[in-house]
Amino acid sequence: MIKKLGVYPNLHKEVVKKNLAHIINLVREAGLIPLLPSDIAITFGCDSYIVGDEKSLQSMDVFMSVGGDGTLLRMAELLAKVDVPGFGVNFGHLGFLAEVEASELPSALKMLVQGYYTVENRTMLFAKVMREKKQILEAHALNDIVVSKGKISKMAHYLLRINGKQSSYMAADGIIVASATGSTAYSLSAGGPLVYPNLDVMVITPICPHALAIRPLVIPLSEVVEIETERDGEQLMLEADGKLMGPIEDDCIVSVEQSPYKMQLLRLSAKSYYDNWQEKLMR
Repeated sequence: MIKKLGVYPNLHKEVVKKNLAHIINLVREAGLIPLLPSDIAITFGCDSYIVGDEKSLQSMDVFMSVGGDGTLLRMAELLAKVDVPGFGVNFGHLGFLAEVEASELPSALKMLVQGYYTVENRTMLFAKVMREKKQILEAHALNDIVVSKGKISKMAHYLLRINGKQSSYMAADGIIVASATGSTAYSLSAGGPLVYPNLDVMVITPICPHALAIRPLVIPLSEVVEIETERDGEQLMLEADGKLMGPIEDDCIVSVEQSPYKMQLLRLSAKSYYDNWQEKLMR
């Protein structure tokens, strides 16, 4: 039985700040116990959990992000290692991942309490940056891993290998490696395909390639993607789910493969993926 609901709010959004007290009341009215991050729980008269503390996070039955898809991605980063499901309430724009609209929250909470939901195990990606056989960076991502240039306008050159075999050499602003779940995010904006989110695939999408022949590529999730950069003075960066992880130095190789972790995404919507995609894209 679900009783403890961890609430993960994005207080950088003014609309979330204004509505958080009301959201907490809705959670209580549904018969659930709301918990907030320890730094703000007292302000709203709630019990608390500690962000980043696995034991504290594991004491929750379900987590709910309040914001947009970016807020859910930050929540996924916390939950992937603790085996706790989560869902998102959308106060953002599109909300491909945060499927519950703010106006739908009362009915969604009722469905949650009554057990009318499904839990999907969404695959995640793992990236590591190697230099002279030493790992200098690593990241897990639900949506995507991005290697891209910094502020210098000159494009970068990339050698792409899949399972150790050269796939392509390209000049581009960057390369996105997305999960099926992340196909609706940065990859889609860069011209990548929509992919059914439960498929075990990766989508490799170049960012502004300097050749019409360079196209997005869908490959099995079991493959290992390696990105080697040719440096001409560009500052290259590694991002995971939109979060800057750090610079990529000279003579580095970025590899991306399936993460050992999965995000348990709790779905409370009766809409099919196809209905949801069409509705979101027409906004």
